[in-house]
Amino acid sequence: MTQTTATAAPGPALPRGGLFADLPLRFKLMLMFLILSALSSMAVALFSDRTSSQELTSSAGETLHTTATQAGISVGNLLNRQIGLMQSFALSQVVQDGAAKANASYAAGTNIQATVEALDKQWIAAKDTDALIQDHLTNQVAGELQEFRSTFPDNVEVFVTDKYGALLASTNRTSDYYQADEDWWQKAFNNGQGAVYIGQPTYDESARTLALTIAVPLHSNTSKDVIGVLRSTYRLDALVKQVTSANIGATGRTELFLTEAQYLTADQKVADFDPATLSQILTSAASYMEMSYLNIPSLVSHAPVRTITDDQAIANLGWSIVVHQARDESLQVVSSTEQTILLTGLGTLFVSGVLALVLAQLLSSPIGKLTEAARAIAAGNLGQRLRLRRRDEIGALGASFDSMADALEARIAAEQEARTEAERLQQAETENRQLLERAVGEYLAFVQNVARGDLTQRLRASYDGALEQLAEGLNSMVSNLHQITGQVQAGTNAIAAAVAQISAATTEQAASSAEQSAAITETATAVEEVKTIALQTANQANQVAESSLSALNVAHEGNEMVAETISSMSMIRQQVGQIATTLGTLSEQTRSIGTLIASVSELADQINNLGQNAAIEATRSDQQDKDLEGLARLVRDLANKAKGATGQVRQILSEIQRVSKAAVDVTEEGTRRAESGARLVSQTGQVIKEMANEVEKGAQANVQMAAAAHQQMLGMEQIGQAMVAIQQATAQTLVGTRQAEQAAQDLQNLARSLQDAIAVYQL
Repeated sequence: MTQTTATAAPGPALPRGGLFADLPLRFKLMLMFLILSALSSMAVALFSDRTSSQELTSSAGETLHTTATQAGISVGNLLNRQIGLMQSFALSQVVQDGAAKANASYAAGTNIQATVEALDKQWIAAKDTDALIQDHLTNQVAGELQEFRSTFPDNVEVFVTDKYGALLASTNRTSDYYQADEDWWQKAFNNGQGAVYIGQPTYDESARTLALTIAVPLHSNTSKDVIGVLRSTYRLDALVKQVTSANIGATGRTELFLTEAQYLTADQKVADFDPATLSQILTSAASYMEMSYLNIPSLVSHAPVRTITDDQAIANLGWSIVVHQARDESLQVVSSTEQTILLTGLGTLFVSGVLALVLAQLLSSPIGKLTEAARAIAAGNLGQRLRLRRRDEIGALGASFDSMADALEARIAAEQEARTEAERLQQAETENRQLLERAVGEYLAFVQNVARGDLTQRLRASYDGALEQLAEGLNSMVSNLHQITGQVQAGTNAIAAAVAQISAATTEQAASSAEQSAAITETATAVEEVKTIALQTANQANQVAESSLSALNVAHEGNEMVAETISSMSMIRQQVGQIATTLGTLSEQTRSIGTLIASVSELADQINNLGQNAAIEATRSDQQDKDLEGLARLVRDLANKAKGATGQVRQILSEIQRVSKAAVDVTEEGTRRAESGARLVSQTGQVIKEMANEVEKGAQANVQMAAAAHQQMLGMEQIGQAMVAIQQATAQTLVGTRQAEQAAQDLQNLARSLQDAIAVYQL
């Protein structure tokens, strides 16, 4: 192979790419590796810091929320346990019997309210040694209360009232005797239904401590009615201890928030809090939040005070547990983690720099060799080759460079040979183009003559190859076109003659169809008028038939009403007879009572005489028979009263007999008139029955007439429908004839157009 040596002309000066572009490749690779390593380390550190910070913050927040939840449940369970103790104590038989006895001690008809209020005034004015005070502090129920307080010392004051609010027993002297006007008593009594009451922490004057008021109803062990109220003043030592024991770390605190932005302090005081900050905490739906709590960046969580069973009385308190801890203490582990990540990143950056230096040297050395070889080839030394002994991408790049140099050398030699062959082919192509232009001119003139209608033209075969085949094809096409044109001309002449005959026939048929349609239309109109008259006749017949049927129904109803009237008159006659019989019996009984009264009157006279005789005999005796005289006087008085009453009864019976006789006479007259009315009603029924028979006959005749008229109307309607169908068929026939006539005319025009078109061609 001959090596061609050429001197490369210097190209235009390339623009400089700045300071970075002028740096050596080795330095660029090192700088790139260092930047990538630094960015990777920073990204890993930032991601790790962010992830660990979020996870640790979430973990600390969830820990605070768990603490708040547990504290809320602990406080709720503590209150619920106290309520359970009081409810268990309320089941004491001594307490229930004492309340029942107190409720029953009020005298019937007395004003209980006034009585209790009077005792309340005495209670307030009395001294501690007064009997009223001591009776309520030393009775049997008070002994039970003392034992309960000694067993559960957080109950600093316990007392019981009856169902009217009056004090029954107490461990301490209370400020009032009457408790029904207190809000806690009214809610615990609950109009006799009973309910658990828990108040807000307040300073109790009787117990002289910050405490809760807890009240439960007393139920009867027999009827389950509310018979009183048990109330305890519960001090908050155990509750505050329960809350403050849940503190976390050095800065973490647990606080019990009451209503109206107040919370309990560790020294059992109620302190105020910022309402806006508390509202922000309690309305947050998250388990924890980051905020400034008392001007300290903190993690804050809250939970409601409740029981495991979600007791409603405790839930209604509206208390909440708030747990907060300084953010620095909560996230102390995050700071340590950040320092560790920073040191790890710096070590990674140093190791990356050393690796970048080694890799840059390995990569830049073969690339420098490749650059020198490329410059030699550009200068014309096509025999320059790299011959790298590597299997990586740089080795592949060196092999590709050597292949490129081989291909470049072979292509230059091939181009020199191809240039000579191209000149020869260009001369042959010029000769073929001239021959093709001459043939196209001849064929174009032939086609133009045929297009003008000259079918006698033919081409001469003066060329070889494809041009000769094209000439034969064009001559064959013109011959076929000549033959087809002759056939079409003969066919169009025949079509024109046939179309003229069809047009004449369709014109005559259209005229006949039009006359037939007009006649059928007139006939259909006449049939429609007859059908209308028949319809009116049928309607009138139907109306007459309906009127007859209505009259027949009225007659039947009248006949039935007469029958019912006769039956009712018969029942009235029977009932009047029964009344007359009853009155007769009553009259007989009154006569019997009169006889009995006469006997009683005679007996009263005899008793009166006996009493007078006894009185006479008593006057003759001594003082020992004075009792007999008194008895005789009583017997005589009784006889006089019986006689007077007998006279009054006789007068009443006489009046009853007189009225009974008059009633018997009236009922007999009513019986006679009822029989007469029954006869008249029976005669009226017979007349109405005969009228119903006549009306029924007329109704049957009218129904038959209506049926005949209806049949006549149906027949006319069928005739009308048939005429309409005939008219529609005739109209369709007329339309078809018109269409055939139009088609014949169109066909005639088409034949004429074909004749004109074929006349252009020369056969």
